[in-house]
Amino acid sequence: MLTTPAPTSAPAAPARSRANRRRQRTRRVPRWQQDKQKAFIAKKEKELGKGLNELKRQGQKGASFSEKEYAQSRQEALKANVRMLVELLSSIVKQQEGEALLNLIEEVRILAKARRTDDLRAGDRISEIIHELMADVPRLFAIQKMFTLYFQLINIAEEQQRVRVLRHRARIAQEQGFPTEGNISFAMHWLYQEGTTQKEMENIVSSLSITPVFTAHPTEANRRTVLFKHKMIADTLSELDIIDLGPDEKAARTNLIRENIHSLWQTDENREKQPTVLDEVRHGLHYLSTTVFDLIPHVYQELEKQIRRYYPKFTQPLPTFLRYGSWIGGDRDGNPFVTGEVTQRTLLEQHRRLLELYLEDVKILFSHLSMSINHAKFTDDFLARLKHDISRLPTQELKHLEFIRREPYRQMLTIIRRKLTATLERASTMWDDHPDNPMVYGDSAEMVADLEAVEASLRACQGEVLADGRLSRLITCLRVCGFHFATLDIRQHSERHTDALHEIFARYSGGRMQWRELTEDEKLERMADEFATTRPLTSELDFSTETNETVSVFRVVRRAQERMGQ
Repeated sequence: MLTTPAPTSAPAAPARSRANRRRQRTRRVPRWQQDKQKAFIAKKEKELGKGLNELKRQGQKGASFSEKEYAQSRQEALKANVRMLVELLSSIVKQQEGEALLNLIEEVRILAKARRTDDLRAGDRISEIIHELMADVPRLFAIQKMFTLYFQLINIAEEQQRVRVLRHRARIAQEQGFPTEGNISFAMHWLYQEGTTQKEMENIVSSLSITPVFTAHPTEANRRTVLFKHKMIADTLSELDIIDLGPDEKAARTNLIRENIHSLWQTDENREKQPTVLDEVRHGLHYLSTTVFDLIPHVYQELEKQIRRYYPKFTQPLPTFLRYGSWIGGDRDGNPFVTGEVTQRTLLEQHRRLLELYLEDVKILFSHLSMSINHAKFTDDFLARLKHDISRLPTQELKHLEFIRREPYRQMLTIIRRKLTATLERASTMWDDHPDNPMVYGDSAEMVADLEAVEASLRACQGEVLADGRLSRLITCLRVCGFHFATLDIRQHSERHTDALHEIFARYSGGRMQWRELTEDEKLERMADEFATTRPLTSELDFSTETNETVSVFRVVRRAQERMGQ
């Protein structure tokens, strides 16, 4: 809750705090919500044949009964998923390892459950089995893998159950006209009822700044290929849950789950060697590209939707308040494996993966925005921009546009795709000083400007639905992620920087300046003088290995900002 600090001394007439003033205001209910509440009550009265007063008396009881019934159905759905997954896993183990091993695994499982109830004989029997298995390592590993996969599949089923619960709550909230806790709509509802004015909301929105930061997790051992198979199973369970499938379609989905479990059984769970820093970078990129990238535009769209719902006169555009950061590949504090070269490759991995995602979206937009001059209108500004861009294309590029000359948006998207492709090709040499292809995007703002030209034309020519769809989502991702995906934090122990500065200044002063002996004020003054000059602090890297490495990191930072944006 937003509050102001208590006054240091009590005034003659104590003023109410901002929070108290809000609590004493009359809670407001927006018109849309009043209408929804009335419609909901009228619907229930008609269904039950009861008046409003009787509904109020029995409402809580009815809601509890309904929730209890649904909870039972959810539990049955969870049990059905668990049963199916375990049966599929068991059939694969039986086929791959034999029925004897499957029976042994089942015996261990039953004994373990009994041991949890303080059955000492079950514990003794488990010890005997373990002792026997110590002489049969392949069987021991097979049992271990079986239980590992078993719990992974149970976790996937429970995650699907969580999704099922959230969907149910969302449906109930929509039906009753009240948002559920823990999301943007509830936060906006709460702020509105607490008396937040439109001006206050504008100040809140303009001051928003959210930066989730990814870090390398030393206990995360799952390989990306394993995570991919987990996601395939989860997605297929979701389809079985929400799509009305025919028998053959359901069997096909079940078989897809079986394929992924079979593949998991024959896949190494962990890497043979300790993961490198770049392995950790790619692991983080897995989540950035498979989850975060798709989520970003939904966050913005939902916030904008809820703000305009409660504050219809709110016209201020949303700032780019959401950014993503990462320490992976940039945090070198105490880690000798995070070198300047590793940071350079980290930035390149992020850059390339993001451009690939943009290319995929542009290809979809090319199929989507197929408006023809025979059936749609286009603004003069857009057509003039398109004509200008076409005039700057190399001759060999023009033939690709001839086939779609009646589809201006597709022509523009073809140009955008060519520019993106050139930018992606440039990525492999971005650290060199070779001249760039003229088709290369200088920065993400140039691509945003190209897409906004399409968006403005659509909005001006009765194409708001198209402008608010995939196109708007891509523009939002570009504003949030730029060409770098996530801001990379460059971290190093301060002693390394102190050592580097001491060596550099001692070299160029002929030993007269000893950096370590300067006071803090003298250091600040000396650095301010250096920042004020146009020459580099040093040109040649002929210092100690540690100092060369420290300086090279800053050169990587400079080139990255030149090529990917600040």
